[in-house]
Amino acid sequence: SRQLHVNMGLSQVHMPFKLSVALNEPVTVPQRWAGCMELWSSESVQAIAERLGDDDAFFLSEGALHVRSPGDDKPSIIIREAPAAALHSLASLERAGCGHAGGMGRLVSMPRLVHPCRPGCASHIASFYAQVLGCTARVEPRQEGASRAAVVDFSGVSPSLMQTLEYEELDDAPAATAYDTDEASRYHIALYLQSHEAFEAAYHRAQTAGLVWVNPRFQGGPPEFASAATWEEADACRQFRVKDLVDPSSGCLGLVLEHEIRSPLHKCFPLARWANCS
Repeated sequence: SRQLHVNMGLSQVHMPFKLSVALNEPVTVPQRWAGCMELWSSESVQAIAERLGDDDAFFLSEGALHVRSPGDDKPSIIIREAPAAALHSLASLERAGCGHAGGMGRLVSMPRLVHPCRPGCASHIASFYAQVLGCTARVEPRQEGASRAAVVDFSGVSPSLMQTLEYEELDDAPAATAYDTDEASRYHIALYLQSHEAFEAAYHRAQTAGLVWVNPRFQGGPPEFASAATWEEADACRQFRVKDLVDPSSGCLGLVLEHEIRSPLHKCFPLARWANCS
């Protein structure tokens, strides 16, 4: 197998063992998310903490379990107890056959994902999401270290399952081009747009801006997980890739971070059965 899949409700994390589809060379430098992910659990954080035992990497604070990576002072994962409304919605979706292969465990949602960016870049990132991908994005002030953040909203099937992707401006953030120069920063994210029509419009805007990207690591594998170089390919495999988050109004780069942009018609869309029923 090339990678390990970890389900978090309707979200999923992929941890690769092999770099490319064609060569299957082993991973020697682990990828490491530069920010923090917030997760919801169906069990109490106290029960999780007791199971983990006495370890400096884990600590309870303000009703949440904070997990630090080795050598870090800041938490890389924050686990909170899932609200009852979210658990109710997820149970209904699971009964409808939604989710990923393997089902839903006790980590049931990833409501918030935070990534650092260099000061002055939040507005460029928000413009990329709004003007190229057609997402709802805004810039808001922050406290406690971050000056501003670009916040991208993703609607769920109910208000209890909303997600946000946030880019916080930090003085110690990695370089905007770290993806291109540092193997540990070469992770990517996948997101689904609201409709196939929105997906098509986003593709053409990205293509016009010169942002559609082909990642050679995925060439030679199944087309639905590879890279599309034309609209015909994107339409057939239901996804395309970008990596340069460029503000189309100014041409300024906000961040390099690979994205798989997917249509809800993609074969892995975890809400396909709910959408069909609706």
